[in-house]
Amino acid sequence: DLINSKRCFLIEINQRNLTTKSIRQRRNKPVLKLFISQTMNGKTDKEILREREQIISRIKAHYGSVEVIDSFVKENVPKDVNVSLWYLSKSIEFLSMADIAYFTSGWQDARGCKIEHECAEAYGIKIIEEEEQTNE
Repeated sequence: DLINSKRCFLIEINQRNLTTKSIRQRRNKPVLKLFISQTMNGKTDKEILREREQIISRIKAHYGSVEVIDSFVKENVPKDVNVSLWYLSKSIEFLSMADIAYFTSGWQDARGCKIEHECAEAYGIKIIEEEEQTNE
């Protein structure tokens, strides 16, 4: 399913048959939970949070009501740990709560995002990938 938006398009990997119609029909059921996997290297917290808000707006415009899992880790990293691996463990914990995992453009180049993608795929979480549009 190719879904156009202003700056990107979404490629849906249909591990579960969740179309817009079937999502909206879930009104009597719990709202779908959304996990956002985004590249963070070289970005400030402010840039990361702004990007998340833009993603949330696009997802809600397309799918309607979703519950966004707040996966932005605010707690202090313990001493004497591999920092990147510690953050990844937190992300996988949040991913375990999701019905849908949204991967921002460039996820293929980020170690953590690639591992989150593999986990989502292996455990049957619906995947939405964002890619930059090309002007051809």
